[in-house]
Order: sequence, then structure tokens, then C-alpha cells
Amino acid sequence: QPTAWLVEQLARDSDLWNRAWVIEQLAVRAAEPAAAAALRAAATGADYFLTRVQAVAALAAVPGPEVEASLLRAVEDTAAQVRVAALDALGGRRAGGRDAAGDRWERDGSDEVRAAALRALVQLDPAGVRPLLAGALDQPSYQDAISNAAAFGAFMLRDTTLIPAVARAAE
Repeated sequence: QPTAWLVEQLARDSDLWNRAWVIEQLAVRAAEPAAAAALRAAATGADYFLTRVQAVAALAAVPGPEVEASLLRAVEDTAAQVRVAALDALGGRRAGGRDAAGDRWERDGSDEVRAAALRALVQLDPAGVRPLLAGALDQPSYQDAISNAAAFGAFMLRDTTLIPAVARAAE
């Protein structure tokens, strides 16, 4: 289908399966301005959180300041799943997003979002996140989301000084 049709379908289709398919199609064409604009609009304004999550994930590999701005807006979404997807996308970009990830780590009420913020900080600020990892390894959270993210971060940074703290967390 032409990109213009897909853009229109994403904006109007009430069927979530169809929207998911359209997002996949637009992701392949994300270099086209209309496709990227539709994905950015869906990431920050779709009426269903899963559509926003899918659009954010599709934007993860798309370059440009407009995309980064959309991801930063998605970090403030009301749905934790969208915030997690946005933080994962920002961390993978390795540019910008450090302040947003730090803010989510400090004040978000969702353990999953805080874990995603920690993962993003490992990628965005490897030197600055080291002190956070040690403390995060001892933080209780639902299904150990935070301590698991901290252990993953220690592994990614190859920080052998955290081995005793990781071992304590694993007990």
C-alpha cells in the first residue's frame, strides 16, 4: 500500500491488530518523512498504550532530532509500558536522554520504568551510573526488576568491583 494510505490507516483504524501491522509497514519506510511523522504522532498520541509502545519501538532506529523529541515526550507518558519502551529506545541511541533517564530513575513509581532508566543510564552515562548500580543491587522491587537491571549494568560495564554486591543480590 502507498505510504499515504498507511498513514491514514494508522490514524483512523480502530483495530489494534491492523494498527500493529501498519506500524511494521511504516517502520520499514521510516526514512520517508510522512512515515516518520506518523510514527512520531502515534508514539505520543495514540489512544491505546500498546499502539504507543509499538510506535516507540519502531522509532528506536530512526535518526533525527524530531524522533528524539518524540521519545523524550514518550518518557513522560501515563503508561509505564510506554515509558519503558521510550527509555529503552533512548538508551540504544546513545545520544541525549541522559537527563530524562536520570529523572525517571529518581522519581518514577514503577519498578519496571526505574529498571529501564537504569539500563538507559548504563548506555548513556557509563561513568556516572556506577554509584547507582551498587545501591540498586540492594533495592527491593517487584520481581527484582531493579536489582536485575543493576546486575545487567554491572555486567555490561564489566565492573568487577560490583561482583560482591551482585553475589549478595543473587542470594
